[in-house]
Amino acid sequence: MDSVYPKLMINFKIVDLQEIKTKCDNLKIPIVHHSGIWGMSKLFLDEMFPFTNQSIFIDSDMILGTDPFYLYKEFEKFKKETIFSLTRQKNWTKKGPNFICSCIFLWDMEKSRKINFLKEKMFPAAQKVFGFNEKENYFSLKKRTGGDQDYIYAMNYIYPDYFNEIDHSWNLCYCFRFSGVQSRSKTKDSSGLFFGAIHFNCLKNKYTDFKGWEWVIEYLKWYRWDWLGLTNSKNNLGQKIVINFI
Repeated sequence: MDSVYPKLMINFKIVDLQEIKTKCDNLKIPIVHHSGIWGMSKLFLDEMFPFTNQSIFIDSDMILGTDPFYLYKEFEKFKKETIFSLTRQKNWTKKGPNFICSCIFLWDMEKSRKINFLKEKMFPAAQKVFGFNEKENYFSLKKRTGGDQDYIYAMNYIYPDYFNEIDHSWNLCYCFRFSGVQSRSKTKDSSGLFFGAIHFNCLKNKYTDFKGWEWVIEYLKWYRWDWLGLTNSKNNLGQKIVINFI
């Protein structure tokens, strides 16, 4: 049977960590967050992928619960000035950088390159929000965690028109008690059980030691990788997958 899906291209880019470190040093960004240089690399994605116009980013500690095509469709909600879309908690402006999440987001890289957002927008915004430590010649660490989210938060705070918000169903995490999504055992309304992605952060060593996993297990048990052309283990639609290293 011929595949009903187009050929899937999977490209892996080998990242030069020294290059990222040099970029951070040149822009006076201290690498102090636990995510390290990998976390900071998010800020440079439009430079790392110069020929990519639009992209979705998903942290490696997340599991998609549905076809990522539905996440990509969020680009249809972008206005002329919109560059990013991510999840934000209630009152995020007052609560700080930890109440937005750069774990899963949409990025119109073509727009961001046109305005040179990193140097011309994001870092001036961070300086306004957090200040600059003239003595150490680095962005101040006061009132922030030291991660990439600080800079994204600052830009969102100063330039709100550049941002959209995606539904919390794309970032269901234990930190925020799965944003109120209840397990199948606690509700008969299956429409409230949709999750775009579940985030395995804030669990530390308790990945198998908390209640409420039954709804996740039931979804993953019947999870179908339709976007790969595999509706189930007995029905291979012949999807061609091409993997490249760039």
